[in-house]
Amino acid sequence: MESAFSTIKNYKLVSTNDNIAVAMGGGRKSAALLYVLKKYAEIKRVKCRIFGVHVNLGLDFSKKAEKAVESQCKKLLTELKIIRLSDMGIDICKLSKNKNMSVCSCCDVVKRYIINKTARENGANKIATGHTAEDFIVLFFKDMLNKKYGMLERLKPRLPSEHPKMLQKIRPFFNTMDNEIASVELDMPYVKDDICIYRLDKRKGFEWYKTIELIEQRHKNFKSQIIDSLLNMSARSELKNTCKKCGEASVEAVCSFCRLTGDVK
Repeated sequence: MESAFSTIKNYKLVSTNDNIAVAMGGGRKSAALLYVLKKYAEIKRVKCRIFGVHVNLGLDFSKKAEKAVESQCKKLLTELKIIRLSDMGIDICKLSKNKNMSVCSCCDVVKRYIINKTARENGANKIATGHTAEDFIVLFFKDMLNKKYGMLERLKPRLPSEHPKMLQKIRPFFNTMDNEIASVELDMPYVKDDICIYRLDKRKGFEWYKTIELIEQRHKNFKSQIIDSLLNMSARSELKNTCKKCGEASVEAVCSFCRLTGDVK
């Protein structure tokens, strides 16, 4: 994982006395992320706290995902915070139907909100996610086509906090390709990406990954060139407001989580 180590070092993603919350979903990427962060801190002798945060969505596969995360954290001697939507009275499928949104979209909103809030309340100053280079390249093209130019400036290894309640985001795998993640030997269980039946809603998204691989085959270093371009973009602050309902960071007067869930806090 030389590329991940280089990204962590070059962008100062991990420092002494950091409290880093790792977003854990039970899959290979987040398991590899936890492993790499722990290994980096060990090898570089960086004294910091690293812990996992997992959101149990209450879907068909959620028990398997939670069990996998528990095994991963136990294997790597890492503390784990688990939040179950059922304890909050939130049903993702009902939200999807009531709000006329895909389950995947509801899931994204809820997880972002809960992981940030839980991490902060447990002393974290950073949240680490396992998004790889291909993930950011796909987001780049989608944002371009949807004219979300402001979002392009947020695609980088370290996203500073834009609000007192919004934690800094770090992406150690920003320069790491999916095949590098696949080559990491993980002696621990993990769930496959296709375990969630609702990911079928994202089949068009999967086509993006196939497309960039085809371009890479015809134009060597295409992916690396896109990533280099993203690294040259400057950040733009957007999360400056405070949600008037729950008090968390928000782009608008009411955050996307509260708009989705109503009065749930």
